[in-house]
Amino acid sequence: MDHHEKARIIREEATNVISSLYAEGLSRKEITDILVADHGVPQSSAYRFYSVFISQQEEPWDNSQLNTTRSKAIQALERLLEDAENRNDKTEIKEISSIILKAIKR
Repeated sequence: MDHHEKARIIREEATNVISSLYAEGLSRKEITDILVADHGVPQSSAYRFYSVFISQQEEPWDNSQLNTTRSKAIQALERLLEDAENRNDKTEIKEISSIILKAIKR
């Protein structure tokens, strides 16, 4: 199993966990804390998986220009975060994660 296959499996499992916990009404923080503590997902990845899950939950008719632009901006930040994780640049990971969290809270 190569790195990409392993990453895909982790992402799928995390999404299943997020979906289940979200349905139970848990908060973003509770869900990401569970992913980190119980499933060994790195915190930055947990937040990224959560934000992707939430972006996929939006109603299909709710695609106003602002939401579309915001969603694209978050996706761009997530790509930068993934790049920083691949380079193991902890400072950049922390900065980008912070920006993503602020964007998700709005």
